[in-house]
Amino acid sequence: MPSIIAIINGKGGVGKTTTSVNLSAALADKKKVLLVDADPQGSATWWVERGGTNMGFDLAQETEPTLLSSLHKIEGYELAVVDTPPALRSEALEVVVSVADYLILPTPPAPMDLAVLIETLREAIAPVGVAHRVLLTRVDSRSRKEA
Repeated sequence: MPSIIAIINGKGGVGKTTTSVNLSAALADKKKVLLVDADPQGSATWWVERGGTNMGFDLAQETEPTLLSSLHKIEGYELAVVDTPPALRSEALEVVVSVADYLILPTPPAPMDLAVLIETLREAIAPVGVAHRVLLTRVDSRSRKEA
């Protein structure tokens, strides 16, 4: 029975897929990992298939909410990392959040992105109460002095 880490944000283009693929590869050094591409756009699948080499984890493309609700029943994996669609009112996203053990919310530190992040927290996460953390993406290292 794998632990489930879902990468979510109601906005597209914030780094969910990049985070999902790289986190899966990093965790695969120590754990048996399944990356689940639950985004109908299939970006994680596209990137992994073009990698050309074994990335150390397995990949499944699944957008069906009924099957996503059974992620904990998958055998043979210690972790399942789920790349989610950028749609707050998606049934697939709701199901993944409800079965996840932990959520990572990638976002660039820009006002519009942060506004959607707050909406994601209020609408998708607060009602369920899943443990979560925000991951800042696309941070310019030259701006460290401004923080």
